[in-house]
Amino acid sequence: MKKYTVSAIIAAYNEEEHIEKCVTSLLNQSYPIEEIMVVDDGSTDTTVEIVKKLMKSYPKLKLIKQNHKGAGPAWNNGVRKSKGEIIMIAGADYIYGKDYIKNVISP
Repeated sequence: MKKYTVSAIIAAYNEEEHIEKCVTSLLNQSYPIEEIMVVDDGSTDTTVEIVKKLMKSYPKLKLIKQNHKGAGPAWNNGVRKSKGEIIMIAGADYIYGKDYIKNVISP
C-alpha cells in the first residue's frame, strides 16, 4: 500500500476543554500524520495558549489564527495552507482512536 502524507485540520473556537485531548489523539495515530494544523477561529479563552504550549514539544503541530468566521472558513484556511496529499477535517472536541486515519484511508 502506498504511504500518503496526511494533514489534519482542526477548526477551534473556544475549545480549551477539548483541544489538548484532540491534538494528542491525532499525534498518537498508528498511521503517521505529516502535520496537524489548528486554525483558531478567534477564541477568547485559553485555546491559543494551550496549542502554543503543545507546539513546543510537537513540531508537526501548527497554529493559524483568524478572526471569528466559523468552522467552514477555518477549515478552508487550513486546507489552503496544508501540505498533505490527504486532508483530514477534524473536530476540536473529538478524540480519535489510534487507528482512525489508517482505517479511513485504507480504501
